[in-house]
Amino acid sequence: MQSDSNTMGNLYIDIEVDGDMKEGVVHLKDDHGKEWFEVKQDLSQYQGERVRFKLRGVTGSSWCGDIAVDDFTISGESTGIKGTIKLPKDYTLAYNGSRILFQIPEYAQKKTVSVKLFNVQGKCVRTLIKGMVEPGSYSVGVPVKQDMHTLAAGLYLCRMEVGSYTKTINVLVKK
Repeated sequence: MQSDSNTMGNLYIDIEVDGDMKEGVVHLKDDHGKEWFEVKQDLSQYQGERVRFKLRGVTGSSWCGDIAVDDFTISGESTGIKGTIKLPKDYTLAYNGSRILFQIPEYAQKKTVSVKLFNVQGKCVRTLIKGMVEPGSYSVGVPVKQDMHTLAAGLYLCRMEVGSYTKTINVLVKK
């Protein structure tokens, strides 16, 4: 572990990219007073990779030293040859056995979201969500009975569309 001989301590942000740890990508030290200190780090080189962050605080030699992280946000855009890349792509869609769970990331603006259920032949059998949605986490039940039509037990596909982003997962309806 790295250490400096300052009295306030050190804060390190390590980044693990697909199992490879890069230590001290961000390193803060010394007394920054009572003002909040903001660090911006370009992460565009990791676009498309699985990235995990580790924050390490190493206390200094003084009894009055402290280390605090108030807000940790990943956001922004990077313009590349193929256009604009949003970081990270953390729209999520999951099924927990009774409910469809989805998330619109905080960096996204209010978006039109569509979450639909399809049978294995590709026919839409339920529209679960269609409309403008604010960033946040959502949960919606899978209505087995709707308008006098009952879903048969079996495998269905659930597709979420947000702008050009599309994700499809399997949903198993049990009776």
